[in-house]
Amino acid sequence: SGQTGRAVVTARYVCGAPASVHAVSGQLTLEPMAVAPEGWSQYTFSDPNRTFARMEIDLRDTLLNDTGAHVYTYTLPDRLKAPSALKGLLSATVSEQGGRGVSAYTEVKVHPYSRYIGVRLNSDGWAKINEPVQAQVVAVGPDNNAMAGPKCEVRFYRIVYNTILKKDRLGIYRYQSERKAQLLDSAVLSLTGDPLP
Repeated sequence: SGQTGRAVVTARYVCGAPASVHAVSGQLTLEPMAVAPEGWSQYTFSDPNRTFARMEIDLRDTLLNDTGAHVYTYTLPDRLKAPSALKGLLSATVSEQGGRGVSAYTEVKVHPYSRYIGVRLNSDGWAKINEPVQAQVVAVGPDNNAMAGPKCEVRFYRIVYNTILKKDRLGIYRYQSERKAQLLDSAVLSLTGDPLP
């Protein structure tokens, strides 16, 4: 995080002449997106315990130059905590003196992390009692290549659902299912650039 980016805005009239010295405004909107690195579709790279609220970053109002262009430079907030990568929607609006505006949009992928930890299980659905489940772990960079990294801690949980009868805000009793995670074991792995184990 703390990354900087550039967005180039250009505007022209239908006849081809540059829309010089016109007002321009912009905005960057950040939203969570699932990382799906090419070649690693069987792995999960998103942290379900992290949430990210939609974030809007205004780019300052200014004027296009004599060639009908302007370059926005923006800096992302430090230490963005997201489940995975982020989708950035860049928008720019160029306005004529009479107030009529024309807008354009483009999407960019924002990487708040230098690598993403992926996990793959050798079974589908729920684990079965007394049957082992193997997990493979890999670190993948924004370029979709596996990479070595520092040691990481892997925790194994048992997920238990309890259904209980609770009174809601209106005083009505309803059955509700509550999810509890019970830590069973943990291990420390050294990521070598190849899937483990």
